[in-house]
Amino acid sequence: MAPQFDKASFRTGRLRPIRFEGCWRNGVVIPRGIHSLLKRIPELLEDDESGLDDRLRSTLYRLWQHLTDLDRQVRELEAEIVAWHQASDASRQLARVPGIGPIIATDVIATIGDGRQFESRRNLAAWLGLVPRQNSTGGRATLQGISKRGDR
Repeated sequence: MAPQFDKASFRTGRLRPIRFEGCWRNGVVIPRGIHSLLKRIPELLEDDESGLDDRLRSTLYRLWQHLTDLDRQVRELEAEIVAWHQASDASRQLARVPGIGPIIATDVIATIGDGRQFESRRNLAAWLGLVPRQNSTGGRATLQGISKRGDR
């Protein structure tokens, strides 16, 4: 699962230099989002009156090629994840829960496996960070806060 998310976040991180450093400083406004950017950059590269100098145009072209390659890799990885999800009974069963799709279901199954390493459902929920952490000493139980970071 990690390569897909790493490539997706890396792809998203490439948007800022293109939108702000390259275009916005030269008076070209591109709406937010990868689809707007992928659609608008070829138009800018073909438009001789866009106000972009040759060096910026060359840099934008290289960044656009890199971004389209990353986008293709993310789509390929997502297709692999969905194919694995469709072949896994546990993942398909988990995806029946409202709000959980193939990617999240596959990630959960890949992370926890069959869940036999947990003594109870509460232990699994605590490991995921969904219940308060318990700190017990001397027969006195103290419940601490719920983590917002999950299994990190």
